[in-house]
Amino acid sequence: MASLGVKLWPGDFNKEEALESAIAGTSSIFLDPYISQYGEFSRTGILDTAYRGDTILPLVSPKTIGPFSGAPILNPPAFHAKEIYYSDELLTPEELGRKLSTASGKELKTNYQSDEVVERTRKENPFVGGQVLTREIYKLIDMDQVHKQGIPLSTFDQFLDEHKAAAVETFSGAAP
Repeated sequence: MASLGVKLWPGDFNKEEALESAIAGTSSIFLDPYISQYGEFSRTGILDTAYRGDTILPLVSPKTIGPFSGAPILNPPAFHAKEIYYSDELLTPEELGRKLSTASGKELKTNYQSDEVVERTRKENPFVGGQVLTREIYKLIDMDQVHKQGIPLSTFDQFLDEHKAAAVETFSGAAP
């Protein structure tokens, strides 16, 4: 969570205003400044990726990181001896692109790199290797188990509704 900009100190976990303050200004990998890991996506409107068309991406909203992370602290018996991999929503790159297109007003596309390109570029670009490693990470997530925790989840649509201006700005240089 620290990599997203979340800041919490011991003793703050049960203070609502501390949790709200901690996630204020957190960022998302599909908006500035983290979009740069996807190369020229924000400039060209083409997500050139090592993902595959059938890749399923687990998305986590900054709004639910705090409640989901804090739940085991606030209710230890409910989480005792459990390991729960969490996601708000599971989307393919195409679904993600359609949602970003709607929010940004730009026609965004996806280009799936060939195996040859992936092998060549992963040696130079650690983000390509990361995309290869995360192609099947969704298999770790049992959404039924996530829903059983009773913690309200968010959606990428909700996130984009709240951050529409950032989506428009992120892709403002992309061809229409």
